[in-house]
Amino acid sequence: MPGVTLDGVPQKLYRYDVDDTPVDGAVDVPPSSNRMFDHEADIDAHMAEFTQSLLIGWYDYGVYNPLSGGSDAVVGNTIYFRPFFVPRARTYDRIAIELTVVGAGGTVVRLGIYRSSAAHIPTTLVVDAGTVAVDAGVAVKTITISEQLTKGNYFMAHVSDGTPEFRSIIPRITFLGAGTGGILDGRAHQGYTKAAVGIGALADPAVTGLTLTETELSPVVLRVLTND
Repeated sequence: MPGVTLDGVPQKLYRYDVDDTPVDGAVDVPPSSNRMFDHEADIDAHMAEFTQSLLIGWYDYGVYNPLSGGSDAVVGNTIYFRPFFVPRARTYDRIAIELTVVGAGGTVVRLGIYRSSAAHIPTTLVVDAGTVAVDAGVAVKTITISEQLTKGNYFMAHVSDGTPEFRSIIPRITFLGAGTGGILDGRAHQGYTKAAVGIGALADPAVTGLTLTETELSPVVLRVLTND
């Protein structure tokens, strides 16, 4: 209350009602600043978690703590959706997949990015990066993009018209949680698949009738241009 004194010294009483407007740095009236709201609004400025600042010029897997890895033979014309978490706004300049066994002559793979719904299903198409040849040269196959992704959950998509093999990993942690097999061996759900979709332009929104899988999938990765 105004006019309160202690030993003749005017006192300033703090307000204890919490507003919902970010007022970071309001040090004179600390309780009136909604600190949780402030930090959520600018989370990367207040976290030391390593994914907030990945090394520029290298690749982001979008999942963490892999259990193991190997080589995954894809089924032709089947689309694969693998979860990908972006912890802060970040710009990427390459989308890539590692070829481990070449496909028959003329085989290609199409790569893309989808947003995730609140129910963790692929929804809106963000990037259809087009195709890259996978019929020669065991190596990381890249396509140039220029895309800023905001913080959130996404899916990396790939579909081939042949049966090449790609590097695969089994992440322990994804936003899809763990299935019954995952409870036993520490693996998360790996993503979704859908057969017989073809190699043409990616659907927008994503195809439906997806199958959730615990089988290891090949990571489509993104090269970091900037941590925004």
